[in-house]
Amino acid sequence: MTDHKTATREQWLAARLELLEAEKEFTRRRDELTRRRMAMPWERVEKSYRFELSRQQWLKANAHFLAREKRAAARMTHPHRPSSSGTSRTAGHFYPDLNQGDSDD
Repeated sequence: MTDHKTATREQWLAARLELLEAEKEFTRRRDELTRRRMAMPWERVEKSYRFELSRQQWLKANAHFLAREKRAAARMTHPHRPSSSGTSRTAGHFYPDLNQGDSDD
């Protein structure tokens, strides 16, 4: 068991007010750092970037997100059905590409 100090109400209040001042100072310093960060100049990007993925590569890269969306769509359509059963049929019209390779269809 930890050994905590005990204090009277007045002692506790004085310690709390001291801590509150420290928290306010911390907040002011954090806000000032945020202002300085936001005021920093941007660096111009001279190189042209282009990201290209085939639809299949995009689906593979986003499989986790799409599976989560699929489960959410199933819950919205059938709130009392467990999300693990029949989700490919339920959410298929939202994400038709997800049904490719599902074994329960």
